[in-house]
Amino acid sequence: MEQNNQIRSTVSVMEPAAQTTSLLANYQPEFDMDFVKRLLGRQKTGGLTRSTRNRLKQMHEGVYQLLHPRVVWGVFPVAAIEKGRIEFVSGLTLKSHKMARAMTGAEQLVCFVATIGRKIDLKINQLMDQGRIANAYTCDALGSGAVESVAEKFQSGFDRKFSSNEVHTAAGIRFSPGYCDWQVTEQHKLFSLVDAGTIGVTLDKSSLMTPRKSISAVFGLYPKGSGPATKKHNPCFYCFKKDCLARRSPAETIN
Repeated sequence: MEQNNQIRSTVSVMEPAAQTTSLLANYQPEFDMDFVKRLLGRQKTGGLTRSTRNRLKQMHEGVYQLLHPRVVWGVFPVAAIEKGRIEFVSGLTLKSHKMARAMTGAEQLVCFVATIGRKIDLKINQLMDQGRIANAYTCDALGSGAVESVAEKFQSGFDRKFSSNEVHTAAGIRFSPGYCDWQVTEQHKLFSLVDAGTIGVTLDKSSLMTPRKSISAVFGLYPKGSGPATKKHNPCFYCFKKDCLARRSPAETIN
């Protein structure tokens, strides 16, 4: 696949502040349906209503045709991770106690922006203008599930690459501005690292991205054999906000 070839050429060089743009031309879009259903109100003890299930089934194919996934990323060397901050060799610093804890031991960070394009935004707006609120909400949820899938597949591509690498390994969870205690205003710092304009993503003064169905995030690259222990570094295990849609693991006490 073109995506894997591009990732291979990027991470094998590991140049400081190296950046590669991928149009993901051969990438087949998918939906993170678990996330979509959570957004549509699925509860742990029950499923979606019949009307929501039917609407989801009817709209699935039409929304799929609107997706145009693309990713831009860079690999950046880390100078220090301490006192609630991550400092790059370039001097730029990201501030988040939970992210710094989660990234402990990382020698480099992969910073990326992913999007599924503008067409889905236009469709959501069209449905809203027509007063078809339930359809607009379903379309919105499918869009969120689609871009979440793009981000997950992008990171898993690095995981596959580094599973056989003799020097580094990709591990841990990814963080996005606005997640946990990482302020959304730091989005501007992340955008200074990668040229999101090459994939059509822009950032306004309030730190919101256009197209709306876009994700910016970072994850760590670690020395071989020293990636973070999942529970020890996953902030969800220490957070008891049960209704958080971004939750990745149940809360529990860790000794």
